[in-house]
Amino acid sequence: MAKGIYTRIYTDIHQRISITRHALLQAQERNIGDADHIEDLIRTARVVRFGKNHAKFISHNGVTCIAEITTTDIIVITVERGNTP
Repeated sequence: MAKGIYTRIYTDIHQRISITRHALLQAQERNIGDADHIEDLIRTARVVRFGKNHAKFISHNGVTCIAEITTTDIIVITVERGNTP
């Protein structure tokens, strides 16, 4: 496993959720939450696909996670707070 990646496996999603160190630091800086909060957001948020392998996970309170999606992993790249479209 790469250094700086936080990983948990959820059987209900059938994909491993990995959160980069960069995304965790951004979440802390922006007072969004910790890794558990980000994982809950991934499981419950609205998904908007863009590009070939990327998606935005948009929560009802305006927190957005940008992630790369592969066949086995969801890799959270960045976390931001903004307006919901």
